[in-house]
This record gives sequence, structure tokens and C-alpha cells, in this order.
Amino acid sequence: MLRSARSLSGLQSSARTGGGDSSVAPIAWGGAAVMLAILVMLVTAVWASYSQAVEESRARAAFIARTLERSVTRTLEAVELALVGLGETLRDETAAATALHRPLLQARMVDTLRFAPHIRQVVAVQGGFVVLDSRGAAPGAGPETSSPASPNPAILATPAKLDIATLDLSARASGTGLSLGLRIGARVSGRFLPLEGAAAPVGPRSVLAVSVPVTGQGADLAVVAALNPGYFTGLFADAGVGANGSVSLLRFDGLPLIGPGGTSLPDGLGTSAGDDVVVEETGPAPSAGKVTAFNLSTRYPVAVVVSLSHGDTLAHWLDANRMVLLVLVGVTLVVLAAIALLFREALRRVGLQRQVRLLFRAVEQASAVVVITDAERRMEYVNPEFTRLFGYAPAEALGKNPNILGADLTPRGTHEDLWQTLEQQPAWRGEFMNRGRDGTVRVMAATISRVQDDDGRTTHYIGVMDDITPRKSMEADRDRLIAALSRSNTEMARLTEVMSHHFQEPVRRLATFGARLRTSAASLAKDEESRMALAFIESESRRLRNLVSDVQLYLAADLTRATPGEALADPGPVVQGVIKDLGAVLASQGAKIEVGALPAVPLDAARLRQMMTVLLKNALDHARPGVPPRIRVSGEACGGLTRYRIEDNGIGVPVAYRERVFRLFEKLKAAGAGTGIGLSIARRIVEGRGGRIWIEDGPDGGTAIVFELPVEATP
Repeated sequence: MLRSARSLSGLQSSARTGGGDSSVAPIAWGGAAVMLAILVMLVTAVWASYSQAVEESRARAAFIARTLERSVTRTLEAVELALVGLGETLRDETAAATALHRPLLQARMVDTLRFAPHIRQVVAVQGGFVVLDSRGAAPGAGPETSSPASPNPAILATPAKLDIATLDLSARASGTGLSLGLRIGARVSGRFLPLEGAAAPVGPRSVLAVSVPVTGQGADLAVVAALNPGYFTGLFADAGVGANGSVSLLRFDGLPLIGPGGTSLPDGLGTSAGDDVVVEETGPAPSAGKVTAFNLSTRYPVAVVVSLSHGDTLAHWLDANRMVLLVLVGVTLVVLAAIALLFREALRRVGLQRQVRLLFRAVEQASAVVVITDAERRMEYVNPEFTRLFGYAPAEALGKNPNILGADLTPRGTHEDLWQTLEQQPAWRGEFMNRGRDGTVRVMAATISRVQDDDGRTTHYIGVMDDITPRKSMEADRDRLIAALSRSNTEMARLTEVMSHHFQEPVRRLATFGARLRTSAASLAKDEESRMALAFIESESRRLRNLVSDVQLYLAADLTRATPGEALADPGPVVQGVIKDLGAVLASQGAKIEVGALPAVPLDAARLRQMMTVLLKNALDHARPGVPPRIRVSGEACGGLTRYRIEDNGIGVPVAYRERVFRLFEKLKAAGAGTGIGLSIARRIVEGRGGRIWIEDGPDGGTAIVFELPVEATP
């Protein structure tokens, strides 16, 4: 109990200070920070792994470039040695100046091609003219002739001229000091070396021209070879640069020899043997970039260019780390889901705490008394209104039974009903008599509810009580006034009834003896003043008799009623009976009454007769002078109501008087017929049945009195 009280006290303090969210926010932010740190560490590790793969890609590009450069250099070395050997043989044979050695030279060239699959053709050139060809005799036809450009006419036989300009071999310096003089030409289309004046070859084949000068001769003598680019292409294809990678062979001037063009040597690359550099290019996305490695030949003026795509690197890295990435994605999703759930739970808790604060403040500031007890009915919480109303401070009330408020003042049966009800229902409503600390007794309207846990066990009771002492006092005063007024009305009605009854007999006797006096006193017939006195006595006695009769009708108007829900099914005979009773008056005035279809009316026959008598006599009394009265009675049933309408062609009722004529003793004409009670009787009958009555304009300026009654009327 004390722990519960402390928790409620803590909640009260938290609600007053507004610090309900302070314990939730650090936990939420701390948990989110830890999870985000884990996620950042995982992402960092993955990025480091990918960065390492990119670094390995850079190193791999440089390694491939160095390896291919060595292979290219060794191949060119072999070509250079072969061409140098042919050149020395050619120089010696040329010095012998005999044409008999031509077959031997060609055989030597053929042997060179046999052991060098990367060489497609070898020719000897002097002064630009082909003097010897590995394919056979020198091109041309006709007898051997001496050429001014050839110092040794014994070797020449109508030679053709090699297209030196296309091969780009003239004035080409060797690459480095280690070279024996190999010149690197251009890559040209065709299967063999092109000749001047020959048609341009058609087809996918091409050759790479290289040459070695033959020294020791006075003329310009060189050995030219046509290398097969396919050999280098196959060599490069085995380098494993990936689907989007490439390998190229460039001359120092940027001329592409093997592989795709469009690449130039970077400015930072030197011209010394073995120089290399790695350049990284970035595209629109990291995977669209590439890394390019340049490596110079150690002996020749060529460079190997290797380009590796980051997309290939990424694909290889993804393939190698698929399981790790799947685990990382799973962990990331779990972390994000955990963060989302954590914040959702934090927001939910913050929302609940705000609701609790709002609820607590509402209870604290409520004008009703709120008491919370434990299952043993000991108070754990009381709001400030409890202290204000009963005078007990919270410290004095907590831990005690609510019986300290004077349980002996409330009937014992109330307490028994309270606990019996709470055993079967969640709440009980009733009234208590409570005594404050100062002895003041108050009447409290209470609602007691039970609070249950998830297992259905009652853990607390909550009582909400309102002070209804002033209301109870007013209700008692009202009941006393109603009782006194009822007695007064009953006595007044009895007095009026008795007076009306006792007035009837004197009025009757006054009228009777006045008539007898007129009959017996024949001598008064000539006395005008006596006749007027007798006529006045008779008129006033009749008027007084009618007045007493109407008063009796008014008092009895709402006494006899139809059974609720029961209606007079056929009101026609009742209306015709009233018309028959008024037959003499109708005949004297020449009046006509038209009766239409009349629906059932929720009145008994006596009350309907009174209604129709009052309304028809009212129409006859207010007829237009000199105009025979015309009266129409009609009715209709609409929307659960029965509506009757009595129309006449009389003098009408001005709008300003249409409400006043329903008051007692109100008459449209002061000297007119009637007592001024008739319409009051009609209203009393109608309103006694829950209906209403009013006046409208009738035909020809007359009056229409309308009344409606609910069919399902209340008694």
C-alpha cells in the first residue's frame, strides 16, 4: 500500500513539474545512438573492404601492365634479333655482289618466319625499294635492270617501292639506348606490307610494321617486318582485365598500335625505361570509374596501357562477399527496425505519459471529489477537492478507510447494495451521507468503480462524488411547495365547485320568481319601469346561469379523458347531435352547417360534444350582421395527428386578438353574447390531451378555428 501511495505521489509530482518525458528521451536516444554506432561500424567495415578491393584493383592494373610490358619487350627483342641477323646476312651477301645468293637469303627469311609466328612477312628494302621478300622474288616483272638508286644491281629485279610514309618508319628513332635499332611503325590494314601505288586492302586483317637498319653499306638498306597484331591481342586477352577492362599498346607519341585508341600518355609519365604510373578516373557513379596503369617498355618506344573498370571490381567484390553483404543487409534491416520500434515505443510512452499527466491534472483540478482505494478499501489517493470539502489533508486520509467520513449516516442497505453490485457489475451509483472534519453533513452523489488487472482480479476502487446538498435542499423545498400548491389547487377547485353548485339554486329561483311575478302582477303591465326591471332581472338571471354553467364546464374540461391510444372512431353522430341541439338557434338565424369527412379523434364523446358546442355557438354568436351564417366542419389525419377545422363567414378575429380570446372572460365584443369562457374551455380540453388550438383566417373574411390532437396521446 505504501509503495502504491509513493507511486501515486511520484506521478503527482511528475505531473505538476511536467517532467514525465525526461526518463524516456535519454533511453530512446541512447539506444538509437548505440544501434546507429553499430550500423556505422558495419558500414565502415564494408566500405573499408570495398576500398581495399579498389586498391587491389590499382595494384593489379600496375602488375598486369608490368607483366605485359615485359612480354611485349621480349617479343620485340626476339623480332629485333631476328631482323638484325637477317640484316647482317643481307649485308654480307650484298657485299659479295652475286645474285646466286638470293635463294639462300630468302630461305633464311623463311626460316625466320617459321620460328617466329608473330612475324607475318619480312622484306629487305634499299632506298625504299623492296630488294628481297620472304614471300618469294622481289615484286615486279621483266628482266633485271639496273636502278640508279640501287648500288648493287645484282640483287634487284624490277623492284617495287614500299609505302614508307604509310608505315611511318622514316626518321623514327629507337626507343632507348638498349635497343639495337628497332624502329616501331604504324599499324596498317592488310595482310602484308603495303606498296606504293597498290590498291588499299579490304578486310579486317592488319599488320604492325617494324624495321632494323643495315649498317656498313653506302646505300640506305633496312630489313622490314610485318608483325601479326593478333599475337599481341591474344596475349592481352589472357591478362584477365574483366568484361569492361582493356589493354592497349601505344607508341610514345600516343599512336595506338594494339587495342582501343583514344588514350594518350599522361604528362607525369617519364620516358625512361620501366617508368609507370596509375591514373584513376571517376565517372558519374563510383562504379562507372576506372583505374588505368601505364608502363613504358624498357627498350622500345612503346607503352602498355591497362584499364580496369570499377564496375568489374565492384561486381567481383560483391560476388566474393555475397554472404557477408547479405548478413550486413539483414543486420542493417534489423537495426533500422529496432530503431524504428524503439522510437515508436518511446513516442507511445511519451504519449501515454502526456495523457496520464493530462488525466492527473484534470483529476487534481476537478470540482468533484476523487478517491482511489486499494482492494482492502484503504485510501491511496485523494484529490484537492476532497481536502477542501471534508477538511482532511492527504497525509491524514491516506491509508485509512473512507468510513472516516461517517458511514453511520448512510443507511446500511446502501452499503450492502454497493458491494453486491460491484461483485457483478463494474460500477455502482448512489448517494452517501458524509460528515466532514468540522461535523458538516453533506449529501454526495457517488459513482464507485472497480479496477481489475489482466487476470480479472480487483486491485483498486475509484470513487467520484459530487456534493448535491444544495440540490437536495432545493428539491425538498420544491416538494413542499408542490404539495402546498396541490392542496391549494384542490381546495380552490372544491370551493369553486361548491360555489357553482350553490349559485345554481339561487339563480334558478331568481329566474322562476321573476317569471311568476310577471304573470301574477298584471297591474304592472302598464308600468314601463317595472317591466324593464323585470326584463333586466330575467336577462341577468339567465346570464348568471350560463356563467355558472360555463364555469362548471371549464373546471370539468380535463377530468374525463379517453384511454391513451384510444380514439372515438366515428365522431359524426356526436357532431350531428350538437347540430340538432342548436336547431332552434340555427333556424332563427338562417344558418347552415356543412360537415365533411371527420377522422377518428382521441376524445371521449362528452368532451367532443363540449368542444363542438362551444365552437359552433362561438361561430353563431359572431355572425356578420344581415348575413346568414355559413359554417363548415372538416378534419384530416396527418403524421400521427388528428386535425379539425371549423370555418365560418362571420366578422373574423383581428390578428392582435387571436391569442387573447382564449383567456378566461375575454370577449371580442364587450356587449356581445356569451360569457367569455367558451374558447377557454376548448383550449383546456385540447391542451389537456397534449394538443394545441389556434385561429386562422376563414373564407370571406371569417374565422377558422383549428385544433389538433396527437393520436397516441398521454393521459
